[in-house]
Amino acid sequence: MNLQAKNFYVTIHFLPQYDKEFELVHGDIYKHIASGQLYKKRLLADHGWGQESGYVRFPEPTFKELIAILEYVPDRLKRKPLCFLSKELAELNYTYYSNVLGAVAVIMQDYVSELIDFLAEKVETKYFKNRYIRRHFREFSFDEQMARKRQQLGRTVGTKPYYRIFQEHDKWKVISHKVIKQVYKK
Repeated sequence: MNLQAKNFYVTIHFLPQYDKEFELVHGDIYKHIASGQLYKKRLLADHGWGQESGYVRFPEPTFKELIAILEYVPDRLKRKPLCFLSKELAELNYTYYSNVLGAVAVIMQDYVSELIDFLAEKVETKYFKNRYIRRHFREFSFDEQMARKRQQLGRTVGTKPYYRIFQEHDKWKVISHKVIKQVYKK
């Protein structure tokens, strides 16, 4: 999987509208007109205005590939503050952030149990020492109060907030305080 490629087309507050960039191939499979790549149209996260639909590269990424997206930050974006990005780097940043949001949304819909198992393996290691990984994992809104303090929108699947989805798993109850402490540290 190419981590620098546009693996997701994600909208926030239903913008930007991507429908004119895709043409239907069959069922929920679309072709991106400019690149010729195939994507699957599916519901993604709700950022406060209703569940957004977006496009995920087809075939859809595996759990391991989604985690790789969350662990990746382009080196060129590590060096410059966002206010000094060229047009090219701004597009790279947009692609990178869309990939992170898309990966989080797909994990929350399809792989919550796998994520909790993954976190259980990582929580007692140095995994969350990387500030970029911590930042990406905050998108899961593990803790409603911490998300509000950081002025993050509580993301949902349908009408259920992410933090409530996690509460339905017994293994999460065992590791949640450790994960929250490590992910939300400064």
